[in-house]
Amino acid sequence: MKIGMIGLGLMGASFAEVWCKQHIIIGYDQDKQVMDKATRDQLIHVAVDSIDEIIAQSEILWINLYPQATKRLIEQYQAQFPKDYIVCDIAGVKSLYQDMTLRKDVYYIWTHPIAGRAISGYDAKNTSMFQGANFILTPNSTTSQEAISIVTALVKECGFSSITTMTPKEHDDRIAYTSQLTHAIAVALMNSAEDDLGFAPIIGDSYRDLTRIARINEAMWSELFVLNQAALLSQMKLFHQQFTYLMNALEQDDQETIRLLMRQSREKREKLL
Repeated sequence: MKIGMIGLGLMGASFAEVWCKQHIIIGYDQDKQVMDKATRDQLIHVAVDSIDEIIAQSEILWINLYPQATKRLIEQYQAQFPKDYIVCDIAGVKSLYQDMTLRKDVYYIWTHPIAGRAISGYDAKNTSMFQGANFILTPNSTTSQEAISIVTALVKECGFSSITTMTPKEHDDRIAYTSQLTHAIAVALMNSAEDDLGFAPIIGDSYRDLTRIARINEAMWSELFVLNQAALLSQMKLFHQQFTYLMNALEQDDQETIRLLMRQSREKREKLL
């Protein structure tokens, strides 16, 4: 299959590293140094100078850009998409596209790999992050089953363990809790630390685990937060409510309530994973 890859940062380069072994990768990145590296590493077989060339040469287009940039690209180029062309994204918010008029003879399959690293860019590529991870598909109602099967097969090649299909709204409501809220908590926790960071000698695994994602890409994540504002604020308010319960119990020396909240937390975690 001829796969057009736009954007060869962490995710795009990692996908290309997997797919280049069995498919023809036509690659484009606005950074010429990245293009040179991808060509040298043989992650792409055809390096092009424009998005027009990628569209002309590929059977499926995989857009690995930030959400708003992805939307702008589709708005600008969708008139050039061939009939029955498959277009995929990796944006962390799917309601982004709800106000767009999309062609019915093009198969849009919005995707979200639930994988990543605390660092970004081509040199951060790492296919191991896909192994055992979850993957979400949110296809359009007009998308053919054949197109969904093609994308699913590509995803399986990467090593994702679970591939789930849901609506864009279901995706955004759930990702607000499992991903965006957790990043918001990590940011707040890290920023609540004393400026001198004198606690460094007593850091253990719990702090490392909770703050790993505080090494955040602020350009991308601030965009995701704002795009999914209503869903994220709803989850933040629920979290604040639960944190307040815990604070009140502690202020009142109510050890029984603290134990209850902890027990509820443990039982939910054990059912989930």
